[in-house]
Amino acid sequence: MRMRLFNPRGYRRSAYASYRKRRQRRAVVALLLIGLGLVALFGYIHLRGRQGAGEGAPGPAEAVAEGATEAVKAAAVGGEPTGRREEVSPGAVEDLTERSRAAILGLQAALAAIGVRQDEAKLETVVVKEPAPARHLRLTGRYAVLAGKTLDETIASVSAGLRMVGASVLVRAANDGGQELEVLYNGYSVARVVLSREGPIVAIIIDDCGYPRESDEMALSLPYTVTLSVLPGLSNSRAVAERAVRVGKEVILHMPMEALGDADPGEGAIKVGQPSEAIKNFVTLAIEYAPQAIGMSNHMGSKATQDEAVMRAVMSVLAARGLFFVDSLTSPDSVACAVAKDMGVPCIKRDVFLDNEYEPGYIKGQLAILREKVLASGRGLGIGHSNVVTVATLAEVLPDFERDGIAVVGVSRLFR
Repeated sequence: MRMRLFNPRGYRRSAYASYRKRRQRRAVVALLLIGLGLVALFGYIHLRGRQGAGEGAPGPAEAVAEGATEAVKAAAVGGEPTGRREEVSPGAVEDLTERSRAAILGLQAALAAIGVRQDEAKLETVVVKEPAPARHLRLTGRYAVLAGKTLDETIASVSAGLRMVGASVLVRAANDGGQELEVLYNGYSVARVVLSREGPIVAIIIDDCGYPRESDEMALSLPYTVTLSVLPGLSNSRAVAERAVRVGKEVILHMPMEALGDADPGEGAIKVGQPSEAIKNFVTLAIEYAPQAIGMSNHMGSKATQDEAVMRAVMSVLAARGLFFVDSLTSPDSVACAVAKDMGVPCIKRDVFLDNEYEPGYIKGQLAILREKVLASGRGLGIGHSNVVTVATLAEVLPDFERDGIAVVGVSRLFR
């Protein structure tokens, strides 16, 4: 057997070949790892870019300046998202508040000049990015065009009034059949209001309910949404209030108050000079006789309604309970509605007393005056008393109101 001798050259060649193969394998692994790392990095950058470009991106209200108030942030509705979040620097925001206020005041003046009634309105500050970053005021709301006015006439008058302050109006149909007006001023939308057509309405209050008498039963049976004004402390006060609500009529409390001269408003009346706490207690106790009441009116009260201290005590209770006040206007010098406004209590004054005389011809004449007032202005409030003649006359005349397109409504509608 032939012995094979060790060959140093052959050994070196084979070792070197193995070494090259190991280096090649390591290089391939390193390249693979680098490639995977680059893929992961580019994927992360891509995902971040998509998030910044609009997926889950905040709406336009979040793109306002960092120092803006929460109210401004909530109101920043100046346009659709553009696909990329753009922070608005506080220093880059132009303040157009006073100029936009001028246009809004022009709109309100134009509406008021033609007798349009405000149903609801909201004034807010908005921040927009187009056509340039700016902060301005915007008015939104609903307004009713009353009897005797068409929408076209109203819009033409409003447009003419706004041209005087350099604003323009875009008109489009609203969902409820009315017209939406968008007011543009300096390139910005400063108002979006809806005008709707409303027919004339009248409220009839029947005072002095709560006695056990036929006229209360007649009033409850009227096929109209009259409002029953219930005196506190009478034997039928609670029963009349309960039944009125069951048959779909509104109830208010008819609060006795001190009159000028010798007229006696009755027991438990509010009088000038009484301590404020005593007046508040009288009103609170009176409400217990008609807890269904949504408001209050004065029974007599020609002296009490002239006294600011008395009215403030009364209005404090109404404000706490969310009730309104109807001023029967027994005195032309009444301060009731002025005090109510100051204390945040809705208040309205009567237009016509229906029955200073309990005679059918006189009552019909007063109802005719009320009818003309309603047809001219779109709304009105008449006050009569619970007696057979007045209620019977209302049953006879109110169908004529309906034929004229005048709706008989609860007194609360006059506050809307």
